[in-house]
Amino acid sequence: MDEQILEEKLPIDDFLKVHTAYDLLPESGKVVVIDVGLSISSAFQALAENGITSAPLWDGKRQEYSGMLTVTDMAELLIEFYTFLTKEEFETSLDIVTIREWNRTRRMKPVVKKTEGSGGTVTEEKLQLAPRTPLIFVHPEASLYDTAKALLAHHIHRGPVLDTDTNTVLHVITHARIIRYLVSHWKSDRRLLQRTMSSLGIGVFAKLGNQEETKDNSEESQKGQDDEKPENKEFLSGEEKSSTSENDPKEEEKADEASKAKKEQREVQGDEVVCVSSSATVIEVLRLMQRKHLSAVPVVEGVGCEKENEMVPPHLQAKWKKEAEEKEKEKGKESEGGEEKKEKEQKEDEREAEMNATGSNGARKRGKVVGLYSLSDIRYLPLHRLHSALSMNVMQALRTRRGLNIPPLVDGQPKVHTCHRNDKLVDVLKILAGNNIHRAVVVDDEGCLDGVISVNDILRFFTS
Repeated sequence: MDEQILEEKLPIDDFLKVHTAYDLLPESGKVVVIDVGLSISSAFQALAENGITSAPLWDGKRQEYSGMLTVTDMAELLIEFYTFLTKEEFETSLDIVTIREWNRTRRMKPVVKKTEGSGGTVTEEKLQLAPRTPLIFVHPEASLYDTAKALLAHHIHRGPVLDTDTNTVLHVITHARIIRYLVSHWKSDRRLLQRTMSSLGIGVFAKLGNQEETKDNSEESQKGQDDEKPENKEFLSGEEKSSTSENDPKEEEKADEASKAKKEQREVQGDEVVCVSSSATVIEVLRLMQRKHLSAVPVVEGVGCEKENEMVPPHLQAKWKKEAEEKEKEKGKESEGGEEKKEKEQKEDEREAEMNATGSNGARKRGKVVGLYSLSDIRYLPLHRLHSALSMNVMQALRTRRGLNIPPLVDGQPKVHTCHRNDKLVDVLKILAGNNIHRAVVVDDEGCLDGVISVNDILRFFTS
């Protein structure tokens, strides 16, 4: 990183190191806690009715907090139920399976046991219950700097702030809350904020020009607030992180260097941005996000990256293939004007296809952005017909969201907060903090997908 940028970044680092997780405690509000004995449908309803994306889990039998329930967990559950159960079994299981039972099922891991017998080696595979891992939580006195680094290190984007003296969850801290606090309270040296996002290397952007194609997707920028892993996690507590972490400092340093090198490589060659077709169904989008470990994906129409990411639904692939074949047959027919006219039409088609597939800079266009679907949007699906809703078109799902804290519609279409790769950091921070969102979609001058910038990208830059 440039020495000048490092110098400009120091005041922000100092700010984050001075302020603590306790400083972010809201003046008023409540912490929704879900008992692990509740059914899945009741837990789903609790998240939806309170307009939240996660909640601490309380185990009444053990008298302790056992983890966090997030929309990531709910999406994983819905995908598994939808894939392996009939519609009737799906709806019944939501009402009778409890969070405790579901968590126990996810802790079952296959174990291979080999024994020597008279007939040779006998291999047997059994399911074994994995041990519980302690809850990840943030100490109230942990600095925002340590909190952000710890959450990033554990690949989670929210954690309960736990008063260990009273065993009380004070609030749930997120990357977005840290960014909002920074934007509203930091008034010091603002030189860094005048730099552009692309010059700072924050976010993931589509390739420019005729750079070599790659299938590797940078997914970090599209990970959002919902990346927590199932059930409990290893212990974390801000200021106590160094004494409780089992990670080798030397190994962490090597990992940081590798991550930095990978990021620098991405900045040079550009990235493939994962997105979905506007005609994809909700369950298809959820499966893609699970496979790519994402919590949100832009929705595009027209020429888009969903083809490159193998996200075109099979029925659309068949439809497009059929349309292409019919078009070829029509071109092959004798028409008025003879061969000369056919050749002219073919050149016009090729020119139009090239214009549709590339931008003014020669880069392949990724489709016009028409929406952004995140895991938190599953809260707005109707619980009474959840199975059918998963087969709904993703744009229809975005337009018909019901519940608390619903993003507004603009002319009947879902609003997408966008920015450009050459926007200043200060402007992107205002978009994220002002709209209480976790990511902004980067678009070009034509509104086509050009990248994604998230709050965890910015915090990783500040704490690197």
